[in-house]
Amino acid sequence: MAKQTTIRQSGALVYHFGPRGLHFGLITSRGRGRWVIPKGHVDKGLSATASAAKEVFEEMGVKGDLMDRAIGRYCYTKYDEPKNRIYEVIVYPMLALDILEDWPEMDSRQRDWVSPFEAVQRVEETDLKHMITEFAADLAAIRFAAE
Repeated sequence: MAKQTTIRQSGALVYHFGPRGLHFGLITSRGRGRWVIPKGHVDKGLSATASAAKEVFEEMGVKGDLMDRAIGRYCYTKYDEPKNRIYEVIVYPMLALDILEDWPEMDSRQRDWVSPFEAVQRVEETDLKHMITEFAADLAAIRFAAE
């Protein structure tokens, strides 16, 4: 049996508040077109947060305020790679401040802004579903306490 390899990545749970409340930004993967969050390998010379911010810009066309404290992690496998490769994504929240009309990967991905409920329905990874639910509840509690 082949040894399992864990490949570490960083990503961002991108969110903003619009007229209809909290929305999360999702993008499609290039391979199968699944709904995912922006993520990627931590580039040499960059921190995990700087790499996550870079991925958000390239894959989603968003600039924003990325928190330096992770809200969780989840694992996935790629359908076209050996099953002994596990990708572990450390997730940082990012408040979207600038949503661009043009961005580097706009021709190879779709971008959508959806409610927390819809985001949970679209993503496949169970741990990411929980992270979205918990983060949305935390934001709601903070907003309610501030009012």
